[in-house]
Amino acid sequence: MFKNFFFILSLSFFLFISCCSFADVIFEWDFKGGDAQSSDKTDVSIKGNNLRMDFYHNGNKSGNSMIFLGDREELIFLNHTGKSYFVMNKESMNSMAGNINQAMSKMKDALKNAPPEQRAMMERMMKGRLGAMQTPHIEEPVLKKVGFEKIDGYKCTKYETYRGDEMVRLHYVTRWKNIDGGSEISSVMLGMGDFMDEWRKTFANRPKFIGSSMPSEKGIFKQLRKLDGFPVKTVNFFNGAIVGETTFSSVVKTNVDPLLFDPPEGYKKRDMKMPFNR
Repeated sequence: MFKNFFFILSLSFFLFISCCSFADVIFEWDFKGGDAQSSDKTDVSIKGNNLRMDFYHNGNKSGNSMIFLGDREELIFLNHTGKSYFVMNKESMNSMAGNINQAMSKMKDALKNAPPEQRAMMERMMKGRLGAMQTPHIEEPVLKKVGFEKIDGYKCTKYETYRGDEMVRLHYVTRWKNIDGGSEISSVMLGMGDFMDEWRKTFANRPKFIGSSMPSEKGIFKQLRKLDGFPVKTVNFFNGAIVGETTFSSVVKTNVDPLLFDPPEGYKKRDMKMPFNR
């Protein structure tokens, strides 16, 4: 009888602890430019498959935030200054790509029907405008494991990233299990990486005004899986010089308000605009 009582009591206590344990995570990345004159911070809040990033510059909160809803495969961009937001999902990606194709087709048709003198002038204008917007050819980054090092107490694997012969990035990566809340962080970050890679592929050959929102390297999101861990420190290079350094500064397991992943009350939904329509 007493054995059954203590078993039920122990089981009840275990279930209570499991239900009340914190499953949400908030962590922080700090960024410093190569000149060390400015500093930026990103607060990342995670609840289940949802993630929110809030950005700070020199201690002041930025006018923008980003939300990723993993279950819906959706990105929400918040504009706090204008109290508005727009949503990017697979449907809107395909719609925007179709609109761009349609606009380009109309411009080509207009050229065909224009008089020779006007056509020549329009071709010069289009060449200058579209050439400036054209996304350049970008090489696939190559990741090389080069050793091990301790960063802020975390045992890290050191990776160098090359674009051609030039080293563009240095990663110090620790195993997910070494980070408090690492399993929660890895699940949503890898999901967002897959979504962003799909975005990059959709607009790979589109004008630069879309590509400028994307990282400057083809396949960069695939690196999240190849790294197989959490980047405690990342150093960026350009022409051999350090241009920026991102460091993991803190993490806490806590309860995150689910309303944080909804656009704030009173914010208006906007559609993404294309330069062709301006």
